[in-house]
Amino acid sequence: MIPTDKARTVMAEVQLHLKGLQATTRMQPAFRADELDREFSIGVRDMLESIAFPPLLARLGSLAPKVRVVSRRIAGSDMDRELASGGLDLMIDRRLPTGPRLCSEHLLDESLVVVMRRGHPLVATPLRRSDYLGARHVAVSPLGEAVPLDVWLNQDGRSRKIRLVCQHYFSACQVAATSDLLLTMPSSYAANFSPLLPIAIQPLPIKLKPIPILAYWHQSKHYDQAHAWFRQLMIGTARTAAASGTGR
Repeated sequence: MIPTDKARTVMAEVQLHLKGLQATTRMQPAFRADELDREFSIGVRDMLESIAFPPLLARLGSLAPKVRVVSRRIAGSDMDRELASGGLDLMIDRRLPTGPRLCSEHLLDESLVVVMRRGHPLVATPLRRSDYLGARHVAVSPLGEAVPLDVWLNQDGRSRKIRLVCQHYFSACQVAATSDLLLTMPSSYAANFSPLLPIAIQPLPIKLKPIPILAYWHQSKHYDQAHAWFRQLMIGTARTAAASGTGR
């Protein structure tokens, strides 16, 4: 390629601007979390709020006291748009279809357990599949979407008797603690509720692969120092909290 006369004319000025830009980049101050004054918006389920937010806020209090966190409930179908627009900084959810401009990191694999009241007729012996499918259930569907477990059961020609659908696991767990309805929920969340409510926890008598939980963010924020620091803090806190909840 041979530069034109016009290109030769502006080349020196362009090089000067590039050198100035490189110098400005090199002169950027080192990132300091204790001086960070920023709000981060996270898309999470109520499960993560309950187990991860208390330790997260404790760590922020000592590391970055000016940081503010806003939790939002976002439908999986809206994730790309919310992250791309900047309305959401980070989303933590099950494995979801994503566009090419989203980054992700695997957090953990969540297993399901069955929660029932401590005096439930099924609590004394290991829960059998026939008893599980024959019982009545309370399910959780925050946005009215199909419950993945029921989708899977229907594909195999089976179904559960759903008596009640709640928006949140805490209210569903309270219902299970005071009725004969069974609640199927993530193991770490159930362990979190066990000291608070009169419930018993049994393994799910249906073989399912653990559910992968991932963190998602837009590639435009991948190298943002503040965002990178916060998302690693959030990811690490969530992993530790979930592992503590399940006793691992």
